[in-house]
Amino acid sequence: MKSKFVLIGFLCVLFFLFQNCTKKTHSKKWQGTIEDKEGVKVVKNPSNPIYDEISLHLKKDLSIGSEDDENYMFYKVFDMDVDSQGNIYVLDSGNYRIQKFDNKGQYLQTIGKKGQGPGEFERPIRVFLDAQNNIYVNDRRKIKIFNSQGEFLNSFLLDTSVTDFYIDGQGNILAQGRRLNRDGIKKVIIIMNSAGKTIKSIKEFPDFMPAMVNTGNSTIALTVPHEYSSKLFFVALDEQLFHIVFLPNID
Repeated sequence: MKSKFVLIGFLCVLFFLFQNCTKKTHSKKWQGTIEDKEGVKVVKNPSNPIYDEISLHLKKDLSIGSEDDENYMFYKVFDMDVDSQGNIYVLDSGNYRIQKFDNKGQYLQTIGKKGQGPGEFERPIRVFLDAQNNIYVNDRRKIKIFNSQGEFLNSFLLDTSVTDFYIDGQGNILAQGRRLNRDGIKKVIIIMNSAGKTIKSIKEFPDFMPAMVNTGNSTIALTVPHEYSSKLFFVALDEQLFHIVFLPNID
């Protein structure tokens, strides 16, 4: 369900930008310069942009949150999704729970709590609802599954650290993850089966070389990401088509 809303929003923004930019394409040209200085290309942009400032006006449709009721209090919201009835699922990682609301923002249900048992969360970071409104939660290298009533069904361990994912009609997992090898950390797009095992690597992107520290008993990798670290995004349009966007490191 999530990919549909992301796609609609993306297409709306893209159409908006296209409409604003194409109106001026024929009348304005880039006024910058490109110079070669000792083998290095130097691009200089003018102080004034080619096009006028693009303004986007947003109108609030719904607001959820209150200090008077703990069911409407959020600590660290990491993700959200919407089911086929328009109900809203908010993953509040700081409170180790998913809060379910109807399409008017009225509280319906709490799913999960802090713990290590069935249906409990340790570090939930992503939530996804499939076509049957089953709820999938990425929690500390595990996928935990609940039915549409919020009842715990199953969980399985992932063989790769996953940051985002999508479930297809066969229960396979299209995932964005990270791997550590001798060349450093790699960002990857992979397909995993319903047991969390990687069955296909689609694409691999460089990230950065971590600092390796020997603690005596083991060696750990330390990383310090920053605003210019590489970023990888993907949007699944359906079970066969998805877009990948990779922004490399800026040193």
